[in-house]
This record gives sequence, C-alpha cells and structure tokens, in this order.
Amino acid sequence: MSYKNVTFIIIAIGAIALSINFKTNNNLLKKKNSQLEAQKDKLLKELILSKLNKDENGLIVKLRDLVYSKTVIGREDRSQSRIDVIIDLINGKKKMLCGGMAQTYKVLLSIFGIPSRTIQLADKKFVDGLSRGNTHVTVEVYDKDANKWYVSDPTFNVSFSCKNNKGLSNLIEMRKCGNKNFKIVRNGSTYIKRRLIENYYLPYTSLLFAAYAKKVSTTSNGKRVSINEVDLPHKDWLKSSINKYKNKVTY
Repeated sequence: MSYKNVTFIIIAIGAIALSINFKTNNNLLKKKNSQLEAQKDKLLKELILSKLNKDENGLIVKLRDLVYSKTVIGREDRSQSRIDVIIDLINGKKKMLCGGMAQTYKVLLSIFGIPSRTIQLADKKFVDGLSRGNTHVTVEVYDKDANKWYVSDPTFNVSFSCKNNKGLSNLIEMRKCGNKNFKIVRNGSTYIKRRLIENYYLPYTSLLFAAYAKKVSTTSNGKRVSINEVDLPHKDWLKSSINKYKNKVTY
C-alpha cells in the first residue's frame, strides 16, 4: 500500500471519528437542552401555581382569576415575549387591554395542557365601518371534566350560560341564546368594581354580532379534542371590516 493511500485512510478514519464524536456530542446537547426546558417548564408551573387563589375553583378559573386580578387596563409593552409578560404579571400588576389578557390567559392554559383559543368579537357598527373601538377579544376553553368548550373571559372574569343549554355556554350557544335567556356567570374569586361587565361601554350581547375564531385540533390527556372555525356573520368579515378603517383617522 502506498504512502498516499495510507494517509488517505488515516484521514478518512479521523473524519469518521470526528463525525461520530460530533453526532454524539450533538445528541447529548439536545438531550441536555430538553432536560433544561423540562426543568424550566416545571419551575414555571410551580411559580404560577404558588400565586393562584387557594379556593375550590378549578384550574381554568384560577388561571383566569390570576390574569384578571393582576392586570390594569392600559396599553401593554408589546416588545416582551408572552412568557416574560406572565413572569411580570406574577410579580406585580401589568397594563393590558382585552387582547393582551386573552393571549396571556391562553398561554397560561397551554402551559398546563388545557386547549383554548382566542375569539375576536365585534358589534354591527364595527362591521359596518362606523366605530373602530366596538370590538372585544375573549377566550374559549376546553373543560375535560365537562367534556365541553365554553367561553371564559379574563377581562371580566366571567363565563356565560343560556337557559336553553346545559352548563356553561360556548360561542355558538351564546350567539343563539338571545338577550332574555343570556346569563353572566361569576364563578371567579376576585371582582373589581370598575371592571364589572355591567360597566362596560357596550352590552356584551351586542359584541356577539360578529365572531372569528380559528379551528383547534389537538390532544388533551390522550384524547383528541377539536372545535371548528367560526367566521360569522359571513366569511372574512374581519378582514373586510378592517379595510373600511384604513383611510379613516378618527375612531
């Protein structure tokens, strides 16, 4: 065997060894990162749980209580990640509007493996291009114990029920309910007088005129959970409504 061939074989063996070593180290690094992420998630869960009310309510309501009681109405700092917002929320009060509260609540629910989705609501004036502020964002959550989706609103710390339906109501049930059969359910522990739903500048039922929520399909406790997209009163209403305000300066 020539000197060149021997040299080539030695280089090839070395390259293979380096490749194996790199893959091994890479796998070890991935495993370590995974362990660190799991540890971080565990510590975050423990921190959140330590700040929840010690009452008989379930986790869905307790997490909503946390968002409601730790927020003040105002525009939030959007440069923060949602996890950073949650950590700040735990340590003190945070400024948020309904969209921020809904997103924060949704992330909190996801940390504990609870399926949910945000819902964009609007009244007829917003859809017609007459009042940009006549909107609201809330959350629809899946309760495994009740085997049902229902609206859980962190801005007002309430859910809803309808005389014609069993238990708490989901978005579709609320839209079909009608004013006479519509009931606000205060199942939380904390309520702030100036943030009561009755003091909101719009009747909640008027905000059910239009609704948009993405489809959800996920697994919860080994069970497949899904809910269809909602885009009512007509498809793409939100996009067409927003376009009406593009050239308008005033609200």
